[in-house]
Amino acid sequence: MPKIKLKRKMNEIEIEGEIDFIQEMLQKYDWFLSEDYVLADDVLENLDSEIKQDMEFGDFYEKINPEKQFEKIMCAVYYLVMFDKIKELNPKDITTILEQVKEKITGIGTVLDRLVKNKKFLALKENKYVLLRKGQKEVENWLKGELSSDQN
Repeated sequence: MPKIKLKRKMNEIEIEGEIDFIQEMLQKYDWFLSEDYVLADDVLENLDSEIKQDMEFGDFYEKINPEKQFEKIMCAVYYLVMFDKIKELNPKDITTILEQVKEKITGIGTVLDRLVKNKKFLALKENKYVLLRKGQKEVENWLKGELSSDQN
């Protein structure tokens, strides 16, 4: 039976099956190979020396000091992907970590949908949220003190 292995950095997907099945899976996992998506093994680059891999979420959140709902959500997403090494997120992951800093986002699904729709911060793959490279760079700009006022 045919088999194919996809590898990006330290992440790997192996697909085995009939040719039609493999083609279907390749379309399904095309995002895996795209450089637009941030994987959990992507490293923190060019950040303030105060940002450490073992930094607690509360300290990270305080450093950015987000005000808008989408900024709060993106802080949580970035932290979960880059620090906790979670590749794909659901809303519960995000609300749980935000509770650590006493934040409650009302209508988180609506905000997440807007962030996916604008194709700048997040993508939705298999009912999970994936951090886009543009979203990663935006949060890193916030860490450098360049907090944006626009989510579009």
